Amino acid sequence: MRIRDLINAIIIAEEIKLRNEEKVKETVKEWRSYFRHIGRIEVKGSSDVVKIDGEKVVIEEIVMKVNSPNFSINLEYPSGVFSKSYEELSKLSPSSKTIDAFEDAEDGTYVIALHDLSFNGSVKISLTGDVTVLYGFVKYRVYM
Repeated sequence: MRIRDLINAIIIAEEIKLRNEEKVKETVKEWRSYFRHIGRIEVKGSSDVVKIDGEKVVIEEIVMKVNSPNFSINLEYPSGVFSKSYEELSKLSPSSKTIDAFEDAEDGTYVIALHDLSFNGSVKISLTGDVTVLYGFVKYRVYM
């Protein structure tokens, strides 16, 4: 191979590399992290807590402290619905890595925490029942 041919091959390889890098930049999406505080919510019947829009959503953690065990949490997503009462969550809690549900003995409130939940598409979190959310938060990532 002559030096001129080698130089041309290097130039062509560099042009292909640059084009591929530009295509990758166009198609690369990124994760964005969010933290939302959940303030006091009076639930009588049903109430939306938070709606998260995105191509892919990962709830790293959602925690809520409530005044009563008489409620269900509902997560609606494109392929289905996850709906569990506090009682069901508290039974699952001891054997689950993603669910914590317990009564806070100090003040008689109830705590639920869900961890590491992934969804393909948006997710809406709501509560049903007769309960007051005293406070909480949701920490999540959205693929954009």
